Amino acid sequence: MQLNFFSQCIDYHNLIHDNLSLFFMFLIGLITVPILIYSIGYNKEYKGNYSIKYLYTMMILFILSMLGVTASGNGIMFLVFWEIMSMSSFFLVIYEHKNGENIKSGIMYFIMTHISGLSLMLMFAFLYKYT
Repeated sequence: MQLNFFSQCIDYHNLIHDNLSLFFMFLIGLITVPILIYSIGYNKEYKGNYSIKYLYTMMILFILSMLGVTASGNGIMFLVFWEIMSMSSFFLVIYEHKNGENIKSGIMYFIMTHISGLSLMLMFAFLYKYT
């Protein structure tokens, strides 16, 4: 029974393709394409000091998780994509880890995103209980 529950949560049929989701997916794509193009020149200063592959891996993971958040068809998938989005953005914030201020900002960001994740979990629990 429990295995069936989890297999239903990660089933690709739980992805929503309604007009609102598609609109936000379009906006995410529209915004991220120029960002990725701009980042090619911007990241030249980091070559040799930091891993560029790591940066692009985190950027792509962040973009895909944003798309997953907009396409989630149930609360569990939403929270999974939200957590992936939070963690990948945290690693983007601390990318320039040799600067101590970035680590402090990253820790504050980590705390804030997990408070919001906990708030979302509570909201879904209330929705489940009262509907």
